[in-house]
Amino acid sequence: MIAATQSHRVSSTKGIPRHTLSLLIAAVLSGHSYAEAESTLSNEQSKKIERISVTATRQTENLQDVALAVTALSASELEKMNVQDLGDLASHVPNLNLHSGDASNAVIYIRGIGQIDSISFNDPGVGVYLDDVYLGRVQGAFLDVVDPEQIEVLRGPQGTLYGRNTIGGAVRFSSAKPSQDNEGYVSVALGNYNARTIKASVNGALIEDTLSGRFAIAKSSRDGFSENRYNNRDDHDKDTLAWRGSLLYQPSENFSAYLVVDGSNASPSSSRTPHRETPIYSVIKEGYYAPEEDPFVVDVNYNDLEELDTSGASLTLEYLKVTQYLNPSLLDAKWNTART
Repeated sequence: MIAATQSHRVSSTKGIPRHTLSLLIAAVLSGHSYAEAESTLSNEQSKKIERISVTATRQTENLQDVALAVTALSASELEKMNVQDLGDLASHVPNLNLHSGDASNAVIYIRGIGQIDSISFNDPGVGVYLDDVYLGRVQGAFLDVVDPEQIEVLRGPQGTLYGRNTIGGAVRFSSAKPSQDNEGYVSVALGNYNARTIKASVNGALIEDTLSGRFAIAKSSRDGFSENRYNNRDDHDKDTLAWRGSLLYQPSENFSAYLVVDGSNASPSSSRTPHRETPIYSVIKEGYYAPEEDPFVVDVNYNDLEELDTSGASLTLEYLKVTQYLNPSLLDAKWNTART
């Protein structure tokens, strides 16, 4: 009686008909196989190389087909890398050394070629282009990354396509173009040294299917990295405001007019002071100042004023003329048909 009871309990919990059990096992295995196939498909898709279009050769091409040493970073990649200004590119682009001098000067070296002097009449060794407009001097060329579409870094001489002052290479900053989509964004970032950055952009249609507009603005500030022992204040702080407005007029598929107006203001409490790495002779002291071991300590009284205002405008007109040519092979085929 006890054995019968135990057998009944077993049959009540595990007594599943064989054909039902087979169906369940088949369903589980098929579901597992489907999950494996889906996972394999997603892995294969992730391994595919994304098509990256660049305009480094003055025309839109696939990056894989361009016969140049180019690093192209899209807006999404720049956001993931937290690129706030051109100086942040040095960590992501090979052969590039880029940092800020005084007065927002862009000190750029590509493959060891560049210009460290920030004097206004010196030509740079690496060209900086903002929406295909050449920035002829390094003053104000250390750009904040505001509402970008793409940044391209071309390594090696680019004189054929970009003219003079591109012996080391070129840095091309392309801002996001207006579109007919009504959209916008606001981003806020906080960091050490009391860093605060806020960026905003709005985009939309002004005239349906004809005129689009876009406006972006960014405000960035932080405390200085270094200590000035002369006045016990921070050195090389940041306080910048940058903005850009653009209009895109497309009355037809063959013609477009692209207008960009931008400006910026930099007014920190002190400019960047170079670290004293070698002894410097002082006439007043009649002796040498010893090098400073700490790279974040300076002792100067001449860096308490910096005010830099930049502004610019560009207009790009594009006209596409489509000419139809008759295929010679079709012409031969028609001629042969007529003769027969």
